[in-house]
Amino acid sequence: MITEEIAKTGTKKPGSLTSIISLVMAIASMAMGITSMIVAIMHMVMENRKLVIANDVICFGLNFGFAAVISSIISLRIINKWRQSCKVYAIAGLITGILGVIYFSRSHVGEQPRRVSCASNLKQIGLAIQMYSQENNNQFPDKSGAMGLEMLRSGRYLDNVHIYTCPSTTTKLIDNNALTEEVDYAYVGGYNENTPPDTPIAYDKPKNHYKFRNILFADGHVSGYAGENWMDNRKK
Repeated sequence: MITEEIAKTGTKKPGSLTSIISLVMAIASMAMGITSMIVAIMHMVMENRKLVIANDVICFGLNFGFAAVISSIISLRIINKWRQSCKVYAIAGLITGILGVIYFSRSHVGEQPRRVSCASNLKQIGLAIQMYSQENNNQFPDKSGAMGLEMLRSGRYLDNVHIYTCPSTTTKLIDNNALTEEVDYAYVGGYNENTPPDTPIAYDKPKNHYKFRNILFADGHVSGYAGENWMDNRKK
């Protein structure tokens, strides 16, 4: 009977080890795919509630999505056709894995343009500081933090409050209101036109980006630095 069945189908029945491997990989791929989707949903909920989720979590979901896709493909190639449930698990893992990869890839790619826009904000702040210095004996605003930036806004050197917010955050400032510490950039006051050009005078607050900061230097140029010790590595 077995010989006749093999002759008809042209397929040799896989051994029990192959069946177990295919089943385990199929279930694992489904579990990883579902995990990726759960993290994606959590990400969307936190975004809607104006909360920032760490990129480590995004990478976690993305990696699980990739793993689900790979595991599903392998499982489908070695699957035992006499165990149709394996295909259900593997296909579920493949679909959820692909959706997870697509979602998290889009989230990661979207951060790069926001960093560029953030750098542009700091560049405009730098230009406003230079205009301020031209009318104040080459001195930059002497107060640090939001109070120094408020000197630029109230003096109408840069009165667009949205420039003081980073595109990667959900900070909302009200037009024509004095700036408070809600602003997304730190400012160091007390410098002037004679300050060494590689001195940081304004930069991203820690919440703006994950392991990345844009820095405005005394000569007006802006550079971005990655890593935990971004401030220590700014001169490299």
